[in-house]
Amino acid sequence: MRFLYLTTFLFLFVNLSFSQKSEIDSLNSLLKNDTIQKVSELHILNELAYKYLSVDALKGVATAQKAIELAKSMNNVSGLAEALSNNGHNLSILGQDTLAIKNYGEALEIYKNNNDAYGEAKAYYNLGRIHFNWSDYNQSSNYYMQAFEMFKVDNNKPLMAKMLNSLGINNMYLNNYPEAMSNYLDALKIHDSSETKNSLSQAQVFNNLALLNNRMEDFQGALKYYEKSLNIYNIIENKQGIAMVTANIATAYDNLGDSNKAIEMYDKAYELEKEIGNKTGMANALTNTGIAYSFLSNYDKTIEYLNKTKPIYKELGNKNNLAIVYSYLGEAYFKSENTNYLKLSETNILKAIELFEEIGNQSFLIESLNTLAIIEERKGNFNKAFSALSKATKLKDSIFSKEKDEEIANLKLKYEVEKKESELNLKHAEVELLAKEEIKRQKMIKNSSIIGGIGLFIVSVLVLFLFKNRQNLISKQKKAEFESKVAETELKALRAQMNPHFIFNSLNSIGDYIENKDNESAHQFITKFAKLMRVTLENSSYREIPLDEDLEFIDLYLSVEKKRLNNKFTYEIKVSDDIDQENTLVPPLILQPFIENSIWHGLSGKNDKGHILVEIKKQNNMLICSVDDNGVGRSMTTNINKNKQSLGIQITKKRIEIINKQKHSQGDIKIIDKENNSGLRVEVNLPLELAF
Repeated sequence: MRFLYLTTFLFLFVNLSFSQKSEIDSLNSLLKNDTIQKVSELHILNELAYKYLSVDALKGVATAQKAIELAKSMNNVSGLAEALSNNGHNLSILGQDTLAIKNYGEALEIYKNNNDAYGEAKAYYNLGRIHFNWSDYNQSSNYYMQAFEMFKVDNNKPLMAKMLNSLGINNMYLNNYPEAMSNYLDALKIHDSSETKNSLSQAQVFNNLALLNNRMEDFQGALKYYEKSLNIYNIIENKQGIAMVTANIATAYDNLGDSNKAIEMYDKAYELEKEIGNKTGMANALTNTGIAYSFLSNYDKTIEYLNKTKPIYKELGNKNNLAIVYSYLGEAYFKSENTNYLKLSETNILKAIELFEEIGNQSFLIESLNTLAIIEERKGNFNKAFSALSKATKLKDSIFSKEKDEEIANLKLKYEVEKKESELNLKHAEVELLAKEEIKRQKMIKNSSIIGGIGLFIVSVLVLFLFKNRQNLISKQKKAEFESKVAETELKALRAQMNPHFIFNSLNSIGDYIENKDNESAHQFITKFAKLMRVTLENSSYREIPLDEDLEFIDLYLSVEKKRLNNKFTYEIKVSDDIDQENTLVPPLILQPFIENSIWHGLSGKNDKGHILVEIKKQNNMLICSVDDNGVGRSMTTNINKNKQSLGIQITKKRIEIINKQKHSQGDIKIIDKENNSGLRVEVNLPLELAF
């Protein structure tokens, strides 16, 4: 077996980024105010407990305990559930998972009593996450399944797919390969039929399908799924995903016998993980490099790399990967020319077997038992060797039976057939719906004629019916008008994002590069410009997208404008450390009109080099998104494109107005003139929305 690296399967509900000390100090100072009301005090304590999570978990626990006591004294059940969850998060960071589970369980009961389905599902996720970290995959699956059923009631397809993906991972670790294959393919069906096609979630499913094929030793099949996964990660420019799949493709090459190519790609994956700062990913890349060296018979290198990662996995509490390291270390010590290593070999293999049996990883248990049989044979313990070999053979027969192979093949075939049937059924349903509507219309005409002929006898009943029907119609009309307003505003916003001036000027810039035979610059500009247009169209089709995706668009947009204007300005994008960019949702392209105004109106009349700062901060339950430039200010641009500038602001105000109505929030736009006409600052305040 030659695989190790596994993806991060679900995003945590807990934000583990570093909070700024100034924010904690500010919250603590608010608590010292004698006139503070209890409701505000509870809110501040919960905020503090959450922020301490990544700074000082001990203080986080102490603060959460205060919040729990205050919430109980106030009989504030929603605040109590939040405090219990925050306490669980901090306890989990401290390694006190048993106490964390107790807190999550109490929070779960509150969510149940309050009929808070989202909070309940979140609690189930947190419970499943801890059991997954404990390698208790059966219990983890039970919690994920409960969350799945709740999302199914709401027909929340993206989260249904995520839960199926998580269930597939647990089943894969338990070597329930047909069940894992069924989970993954069911997740793909959801992605194929929803707006999440070619999304991060679908990329993860493809990657996990490849890992499953790897386990079944179908390495060419694994490469096929890895390529699909990598294609999506490249499209969405997700560095973590690219690093992960790069490592997994390296593993596939290793399994196909090209270990030198594998080591080359593992090195690339390690550098990507180092750039991202993913400690687990770096450890996995080093471990896989050591494993690859073992297949080149360079056992000294194998031992060197694996001994580096063993303490890391112990620190992270990752029993599965730690067991794999023990297994390969035992094999490397055994195959090394140093005869003194035989005892070390046996010690590591026995430790690996112990851990694999504890977590139920039968695939690697088979390999470790085979290695143990060889060690016992060399020591002359033939009975023990035969016992280990027999156990390994029975396990392999139970996992890789002919029936399971046929079941998995049937599942793949069923997925492809159902996918085609679904497309045909969709077309048929459209035709059938039109026919039914026509029948309804004819029936309505007929019934109206009959009712019209009955006469005065049913006039009073008819009047009552028409009145009620009119009230329903008015209600539906108001709803339709609001939805139409949403659609109209979004369409206007889309048209406003890429105005003709920008497009034509960009094309002219490309023409200038070509005319000057600067093919390299032309190629770079065309690539970025095409990508910018594609991302604009893709993002505009969603009501909300992750913050990191929107910031990628802004970065791309600014880089294109900067190159087009011959580096006339510089820019910077800053995001507060306490914001989980992947888990925070924002309306797409909301800042683009203001960035465009900064470039065209603020910096265009400036003689020296300009600068634009895009900053994202969090304040209470609001997200503060600002665009700050050092341009000439509004007083110098009052008469320049005034209508266009007002149109951009008007459209964005309409979008925020709709968001406020939908979410009962108080989002707004603030336009602030800086002193001495030294530029303009625009702040867009949005309600803080999390994916989980």
